Amino acid sequence: MEGLLLKIYKSNKSTKLLKAASLVCVLVGVLAFFALLALAYLNSPKEAILLLIFFAVPFCAVSLFRRFFNAPRPYEIYEFYEIAPRDKKGSSFPSRHVFSAVIIAVFALSYSVVMGVILLLLSLILSVSRVLLGIHFIRDCVAGALIGALSAIIGILLL
Repeated sequence: MEGLLLKIYKSNKSTKLLKAASLVCVLVGVLAFFALLALAYLNSPKEAILLLIFFAVPFCAVSLFRRFFNAPRPYEIYEFYEIAPRDKKGSSFPSRHVFSAVIIAVFALSYSVVMGVILLLLSLILSVSRVLLGIHFIRDCVAGALIGALSAIIGILLL
């Protein structure tokens, strides 16, 4: 794994492509979240408020856990990173980006299967790009995805 990370780190082309993919996934996820809120609001304003709460509470819980646990990031551990991909240290576990992408995707599945599947694929691309850029370990992304999926399922059942 270290060899692959080093190869990607040394390649400007690969790094730029992965950063662009990550950015696109994040932007689509944000737009999808607002689209979900709009769809929920059309069903009922109460549903939109609940959807927002069912996203915000686990998001805050993940954020607090990351701050408390404070796991190092790959670029803090591996010596070949001459320049860190980000300025931030610690707070690697779990991935909040992947958590957010997956919770949005699973909520989207309850409104539109097509939209949900597309967002799940984008979540996978986001996960892979974050690992290959050295921002997260695989375990960070898997944990973020599992927490996001479970949070969304609980939220859907409560809705």
